[in-house]
Amino acid sequence: INDGPSKLDVITDFDYTLTKQFIEGKVAFSCHGLLQDNEVLVTEKYRNEGKKLFRKYMEILADKSIAQPDLVQHMVDWATNSHALLIAESHITKIALKHEVNLAIDNHQIELRTLATEFMQLLVEHKVSLLVFSAGIADILEEVLLTYLKVDSLDQHIHVISNRCVFGDVVDNNELLVGFEEPIFHVLNKRASEVMDLDIPHPYFTREDLLDRTNLFLFGDSLGDVLMHEGLHHSSENMIKVGFLNDKPERILEYLHENNFDMVILGDPGFDIPYHLIESVLASTLSESLVDVMKV
Repeated sequence: INDGPSKLDVITDFDYTLTKQFIEGKVAFSCHGLLQDNEVLVTEKYRNEGKKLFRKYMEILADKSIAQPDLVQHMVDWATNSHALLIAESHITKIALKHEVNLAIDNHQIELRTLATEFMQLLVEHKVSLLVFSAGIADILEEVLLTYLKVDSLDQHIHVISNRCVFGDVVDNNELLVGFEEPIFHVLNKRASEVMDLDIPHPYFTREDLLDRTNLFLFGDSLGDVLMHEGLHHSSENMIKVGFLNDKPERILEYLHENNFDMVILGDPGFDIPYHLIESVLASTLSESLVDVMKV
């Protein structure tokens, strides 16, 4: 709060962090989930095999006996196999993907949390950079953000690092999905260090004011998200990590353990606390709204 907005950076996950995990009692779409049962974009084989891959690797991810290097390799295999299956068993074009994303929004199958849009607008207004770091699909999450923000392109202060589609072959005058850009992101390698040394650096890491912004807010919903900042210059003393534990509240002690999240939000609510945290810094005074919502 004392340092104000000129010293602030923000990193957030997308699926079930910026977006809700449950809508009217049903599990909402994630980026990949939006494709999983889509009869327009993917074949029945993809729908069946994709679910098998999900069950297989979720069991592996939950197995505490697997060593970390082996677990990381399993996650690489999951992402690689899923993307290969998607390319082989889909009819995804740019226009069709955009249409299906907006249809999912209209049908309330994927939603940003309340105040998430205002959260992003507030950062843009005060020229605070936001990095949306996701193991989802960039083309899907960007379309969601554009729709909610009601803009044709994202502001220069909103950056996205995620799995980005490569469109190549032309079908009916429309480009067809043929691959994904490297590197491939999964739940265990969402770290700045994985991106900073690429031959073509991401604009987020080439900002003139990068080193001046010493304070960081980080928002996520999984324990893999707590390391999204790794490789950047922010010290632990200048960082607040906020976790959304949307279900399974019995995991709260795990989420609060040692260097994990500093604050955990239960019950899949709106984006009120992140919004008012940012509001407090931008106003250089503790927001009364933040005090009220934290009491609740």
